[in-house]
Amino acid sequence: ERGLDYATLPHVYLLLAYEITSRIFPKNIGELYRSQAMVQGKYFKTVSRVQTHSEAIYALNGGEREHAIVNKKFEGVEGAATKLYQALSRFGLIFKVAYTYGCRSWIATAVMIPIISSGSAGSGADRLAAEVGETRYGMDMMVEMLVANGTILTLHYVANQMAGQAGRIAKLIDTCESLCEKRKAEKLETFVGGDCIAFEGVDVHTPNGKLLVKDLQFSLEIGGSLLLTGHNGAGKSSIFRCLGGLWNVQKGAITKPGGKAESLSESVFYLPQKPYNCTGSLSDQISYPEANAEVTREQLEDLLRRVDLSHLLLDSSAAA
Repeated sequence: ERGLDYATLPHVYLLLAYEITSRIFPKNIGELYRSQAMVQGKYFKTVSRVQTHSEAIYALNGGEREHAIVNKKFEGVEGAATKLYQALSRFGLIFKVAYTYGCRSWIATAVMIPIISSGSAGSGADRLAAEVGETRYGMDMMVEMLVANGTILTLHYVANQMAGQAGRIAKLIDTCESLCEKRKAEKLETFVGGDCIAFEGVDVHTPNGKLLVKDLQFSLEIGGSLLLTGHNGAGKSSIFRCLGGLWNVQKGAITKPGGKAESLSESVFYLPQKPYNCTGSLSDQISYPEANAEVTREQLEDLLRRVDLSHLLLDSSAAA
């Protein structure tokens, strides 16, 4: 009868542990996974937009603005991942305490007590107790050593994996910084400030070294106009990439207002061949790349009226 009582103790404990765990462990684990997937999708979509419109963003000097937008999306991913892994950590802790270690002690008690209780008093009982104790102690130590060795090996693997990833990221950062310094040095030799746009003996090469235009010569004064014609791949868009500093110029000099400015946006307005709209309101589109610019409705009306787009405000008011 006592053996039956001891045998039922682990089952009673498991039922109590399950009830406690179910109350403490969050029920919205599936929702947390869905939330993480949603914010990750938004983040990847934002990064993809930047990749698709990288040339227009660079020409409009919108790097800082897009960087802030991408960082905001990444903070959402980080927050969702933190909530998810905090919930999983709580579950792991509760599972270890309530089931793995707590249940082990109860089962050991249920097994050992009947053995000890069945022994007779005297030297025989003492010898039995000593043997059972040594056996149990040795078994526990072996289990703990195996668990500890497994933990050390797991941590070593994780550390090596993180070190490899961190090394690749650090190498990428160093490479980007060295490229930026190299490009700045090349721009000092290529661009000249002036009141016109002029190419003097410029060879236009693609980033992989293919020559598109050799010894390009032209000058465009203020108020003038110039039409570039040619077949696909002749280098028409490539000339603007060189003018905006997106592509390096190996030979020749380029004169433009603003001289060595990082983009065309400060002194020369660049109209991309692919329309680009940043994420945000109509005011954000007009004030791009400025972030949080205070543009009044009167200013919006004035600017849109100048380009014959004042109907956009009427359309937005009707939609609201």
